[in-house]
Amino acid sequence: MKSKSAFLIFFVLLASLQAVDAQPLRPVTIKNLPADPDPQSNRYTLFSFARGEAVPLKEMETDQWDLGFKGTSIIVNGGGERKGKGGVFLVNGTFDALEKLPENTRWHTDEPEKPAIPAGSGNGWYEYVFTTHEIKPLPNRVLLIRTAAGNYAKVEIISYYRDIEGETDAPGRYYTFRYVYQPDGTGKF
Repeated sequence: MKSKSAFLIFFVLLASLQAVDAQPLRPVTIKNLPADPDPQSNRYTLFSFARGEAVPLKEMETDQWDLGFKGTSIIVNGGGERKGKGGVFLVNGTFDALEKLPENTRWHTDEPEKPAIPAGSGNGWYEYVFTTHEIKPLPNRVLLIRTAAGNYAKVEIISYYRDIEGETDAPGRYYTFRYVYQPDGTGKF
């Protein structure tokens, strides 16, 4: 009977410690991430959700980054061409309402001539407004990301222009986005 009591006490203590450690996940906003602002350089800006920051381009051939940004193109670190386990699934819905991975989640990876996040106005994350020549994030479009390490994040692109959300007189190729990163692999945000 003593061993059962000791086990029960141990289990209760362990459960309470785990509850204390669990922190609510909060959105993080990244402002003005350059996405090859000098088009002649033809390079991606790599980003890691685990680090919460840009990753040096020299790590392109590693699993140390999750997304790469160049102009309006966004690549994932996964598939046959890359080292990571990454993928993406586009969801129509609001960022705040998305609390977990949908049951119908189907991960897409970049393949030669077929990016995981489709290019072109209205196909992926943005629309091109011909009358104003603006790149505008599609409303209610969330990018679900399986990271290079196999964890998850949800991403909402807020702007493609530096310091100003959606204005054409500001320099383009600077992403502002918010995300929630789930490091425990559960897919609950």
